[in-house]
Amino acid sequence: MNEGECHPGDTDSRGCGWCGTQDEVCSSSCTWTDTGSCHDQGVCASGSKRCVGNIAQTCTGSCQWNAGIDCTTQASTDTDGSPTAYTTGGRVTDYTICNGGACLTNVYTDTCSGMVLTEYGASSSTYIVNTYDCQNLESDSNNYCSDSRYYRQEWGCSGSPGHCSDAAVPDTPIGTNADGDDWDYECGDSMCDNVAGWNDAMVQIE
Repeated sequence: MNEGECHPGDTDSRGCGWCGTQDEVCSSSCTWTDTGSCHDQGVCASGSKRCVGNIAQTCTGSCQWNAGIDCTTQASTDTDGSPTAYTTGGRVTDYTICNGGACLTNVYTDTCSGMVLTEYGASSSTYIVNTYDCQNLESDSNNYCSDSRYYRQEWGCSGSPGHCSDAAVPDTPIGTNADGDDWDYECGDSMCDNVAGWNDAMVQIE
């Protein structure tokens, strides 16, 4: 003999609608039957979104609208963290108005034009932009020796997002090599730069 779902006359309830309650009673055929309508519902479907002016709201798990976010005052973000992060490429996301329940955005990407970087940065709920000549990062203090030759470290602009990089352009040999022996004055040949084949350590250059 098969048993039904319930005993006639039993009562219960289940969830319904927008976080509401549906009362049930067990019928004479031992099945649950709704009584009345879904009651104590919330005001929205959980997870739904809407715009109230430029406020973007989301319906909570309890079927109530949250306080939402004002798209016009939402803080902009910058992936490189600074409007002066010239050696790191980045993008700024600027929030504008509410549409379809979400804040619309404009995205501004750091870009290169020759040696000049256009750098974007977040500033409260908006953004700022400035240009920077990557060659400003060049300094005599960064000159260096490599394989007995003296070089100036050069900086250029490259990449997407754009950024200043010393790898963007080749470094320039600027050493003095009066005796033509491929060992520069600045790299240990200051006393012997007029004597081909020898450096200051009296090591013969092959």
